[in-house]
Amino acid sequence: MLLSNDEKTPERGVFSFTFEKKLEQILSIINIESLGHVILAVSGGVDSMVMATAITRVITLKLQKSTDKSQNTEIIKKRAADVLTVVTVNHNLREEKVTAADSQLVYNYCTKKLNVPCIIKTVPRGYIRELSEVRGRGEEEAARYERYHLLSEAASSFAPEEPVFICTAHHRNDYLETVVMRFLQGSSAPGPQLFRKEKNLIYVKPFLDFSREEIEQYASENAVPYREDSSNSNVAYFRNRLRHKVLPFLDSIYPGWDRAVIRGDAKRKEILDVVKKQAECLSWKISKDAILAEFSKFKTAMPAVQIQMLYNGLDVLGAGKRISYNQLHLAIENANKFDKNQITGLEKKIFAFANGIEIGFSKGNIYIKNLEEIVTESGFFIIIKRCGSFFVNGGIIDVQMVQNKDIHAEIQKEKSRDKMNEWSSICTIPFSIKGITLKNTTTKITVENLVLNNIQEKNKVFVRFIRTVIDE
Repeated sequence: MLLSNDEKTPERGVFSFTFEKKLEQILSIINIESLGHVILAVSGGVDSMVMATAITRVITLKLQKSTDKSQNTEIIKKRAADVLTVVTVNHNLREEKVTAADSQLVYNYCTKKLNVPCIIKTVPRGYIRELSEVRGRGEEEAARYERYHLLSEAASSFAPEEPVFICTAHHRNDYLETVVMRFLQGSSAPGPQLFRKEKNLIYVKPFLDFSREEIEQYASENAVPYREDSSNSNVAYFRNRLRHKVLPFLDSIYPGWDRAVIRGDAKRKEILDVVKKQAECLSWKISKDAILAEFSKFKTAMPAVQIQMLYNGLDVLGAGKRISYNQLHLAIENANKFDKNQITGLEKKIFAFANGIEIGFSKGNIYIKNLEEIVTESGFFIIIKRCGSFFVNGGIIDVQMVQNKDIHAEIQKEKSRDKMNEWSSICTIPFSIKGITLKNTTTKITVENLVLNNIQEKNKVFVRFIRTVIDE
């Protein structure tokens, strides 16, 4: 639904002037209008439409002040257009006519009203859903991933030697929702960043210090048209439930809680910055099958710094944060109790193992290994090189050595135990196993290098998949 004010723009008051002055001060911190090209990521919602309007106005007014007064308004607008470009992405997640109308509103308003060039990037219908399955995450994350890819693609069309700013309309309420959401999920949100540099791209969030209410007031006072995404009111999404149910409840019982939470999170970030700085003293080196660091330096650090050291190591390994905080804490406890003089030079000591990540001690170093190459799709894909139990999406893979000489009898024994959510077979290490979880049914399993006929071959193992997550 198109939400628009009267065609006649109301008289601009003190609020709009103050809003734009505040924005001008924020943009001046990074000298955004003079260092390179500026891309405005605009979806058609009120936040990004106000961002496009206000930034265009701020930059145009600044050019007027710094330009020869003899130049007319059209020349100044052209100069502003040379600095700015709007990019809107049609994700094709809703009805075709709805998503097309979003893109058309952005294009018409920006090119005709703001006199700023606009590029429409259209994602093929169904691609976001496929991408979410490949990445093993939700559609919202997949859409964000593709959107940033298309924004960087648009940025590459400008002079590569100049920095390109990409502005997004994330505001204070968005950040607050993220902080509360991560808190309830037992994790922490990254601190608010005005800008983040990636090669020659500089991602900017100029609205971080503006509230949703301020943005909506600016839209009303300046007759900024926008479209409302119906999915924003769907409380099936966790963020929307927070926005429409939890946060208003907190407003009613504890006014001002939002500012307190943001202040508290800022303090947490200050402490985290110190911890990260201290963790940099441990250097991880890449070896043939693991990454290594000096154990004595790791052991003398504070526990909070040790956690960050392990996170740094996981980043170097390319494993992200797939291993839980509890497992990292277990690794630290075991490492701090460990006396390296208790083992010989060739032995190793394992401190923790989870999701294919092994953390331990060997030859004077703490090491992190990625024993199984896990590629998350809608299920899992693992290369297994040893016996043990492996936690994957939806269940557990149990691998045990074959003990009975009559392998065929063992197979039948295992097969008789299969239930709706179990699968078993026999194969030879190493092997790969892939599973795709099907709703309300068993997980579809594919194993490569199954050896069922050659009973003389060594390294035969029983493989069982036990499904632990059952869709309702």
